[in-house]
Amino acid sequence: MDRRALDSTRAGKEALAKLDEWSNSILALAGEQWKWRFRELRNNILNHCREAMEYDPHWDINEQA
Repeated sequence: MDRRALDSTRAGKEALAKLDEWSNSILALAGEQWKWRFRELRNNILNHCREAMEYDPHWDINEQA
């Protein structure tokens, strides 16, 4: 999942807008040297969303136990 896929849904647009608003307000206080951390945070969020969409309990080792 990338930003375009998340932007295609109403909830995704709202989530990205809230994240951007939050990160911009923090960057205003902390400075631009923290920008890469918010980029990493956004990438992690997108990766977890993708993994959640691809989840299949049939292949989950913990679910089988």
